[in-house]
Amino acid sequence: MIHNCSSLRRLSSHNLVFTSVRRNLIQMGYSRDHIFMAVQAVLYMSCATAAFIALIPIGVVKASFRDHCMLYGEVTFTSTGSFAVSSWGRDSTCSYICWINALVLIAGVFFGAYFIAMCCTGREAFGLEAACCAPFPIQIIVHIVFTFLTFLAACLSSAGLRHLCASIKIQSQDTYQCGQMAGVSWADPYVHDTHGEFYDFLHSSKTACWFVFVTVLFNLMIYLARWYWEKLQHAINAEHHPIIHDTTTAL
Repeated sequence: MIHNCSSLRRLSSHNLVFTSVRRNLIQMGYSRDHIFMAVQAVLYMSCATAAFIALIPIGVVKASFRDHCMLYGEVTFTSTGSFAVSSWGRDSTCSYICWINALVLIAGVFFGAYFIAMCCTGREAFGLEAACCAPFPIQIIVHIVFTFLTFLAACLSSAGLRHLCASIKIQSQDTYQCGQMAGVSWADPYVHDTHGEFYDFLHSSKTACWFVFVTVLFNLMIYLARWYWEKLQHAINAEHHPIIHDTTTAL
């Protein structure tokens, strides 16, 4: 009888400890998840804004240069002191940058709004607690792909602008350089750029492309962190389950 009472007390003690640990883990898990989701919501919205900023300048420059892409373009400096485009950039380069940022813009707005809703209403409110919020491997793979694609877009934007600026500096023999082209004229009457505004627009687009890449990379790192903590929490829970089973068997 005394042995049975002692076993019951040990079982009750183990149950209380397990319940307390489990409750703390759940509370810590949800609070950590909400912090991660809040940060991700900010990153997604920032990413969407930067993607929009990267899109617009490309279109403005193309409109000013007869609907041609100026990234990786080359110019010549004429005897009259004006520039002439000797080689247009590849339209596929500008198209790739625009399409990638358009895709990021749509995804950023959707997921940003979704995570904001999750933080404000709770994950259970939508009945999709595990389906959309949990960082499944497929979501990590998708963000790895997006990280690579946005990195490529940022590299193309930077290298293309650097190539164009080098051509301007060499052909004008340091008379003009990107960012210092006030009063420049173009031999082509259909080119509408009198102060080198193309550089400001393309530089803004390049900066925005790099910002998009960084925010996507940060989101990927947060997904990996959330996945790690979720696996760790499951492992800790699994370690506490045998305690109840062993004490029940002993009783």
